Amino acid sequence: MRVLIILLLIVLTGRTISAQQTDTLTAHRDSFYIIHEDVPKSKFLGNSWNIAVARNFGYTSEMNLQIGRTYGSSFCGGAGCIYTMKSWGAGFSLARKTGRSANTINAFREYSFFYFPPYSLTFRGDYVYDLTNKVHYLRPSAGLNLFYIDLLYNYSFKLNGSTNLFKHGFTIRLKYFHKIKKWEKNYPNRC
Repeated sequence: MRVLIILLLIVLTGRTISAQQTDTLTAHRDSFYIIHEDVPKSKFLGNSWNIAVARNFGYTSEMNLQIGRTYGSSFCGGAGCIYTMKSWGAGFSLARKTGRSANTINAFREYSFFYFPPYSLTFRGDYVYDLTNKVHYLRPSAGLNLFYIDLLYNYSFKLNGSTNLFKHGFTIRLKYFHKIKKWEKNYPNRC
């Protein structure tokens, strides 16, 4: 019985000394905790707007205008900062190939993470619908993100129709984030 009481006292005493926890902070054994600022109410709705203008070079050249939402966050510690951006939205584009033009609309989802700023990796998926020719496409992209500039390689997979108007492509995208100061900030109480 004494052994059980001693073990219970060690567990209770060790827990209260080593990890003081509140409802807003994450505590660890050495009193190290992470501070979260500007946490959005909904990560899906994000914490800023984004507007982008893009040019896709490929089998068919394409100019694109897009608007969407972004959930941006950063974690800064002793080794530097890590930034992540998750964006989604819709856009309109004008595609031209040897005098013929086509209007397209698209929806996109994008994920970027900056482990070595200012360069980052970006993965993006687009659903493109050609309004002129009534053709659906899926366009995965991957490449570099320089925060306000994307350099992406893409390939458009045709879901219906006879001719793939886009195939391989290289995209240069210029982005603007409205209210970037509202992005979530995470940092330790000490380094």
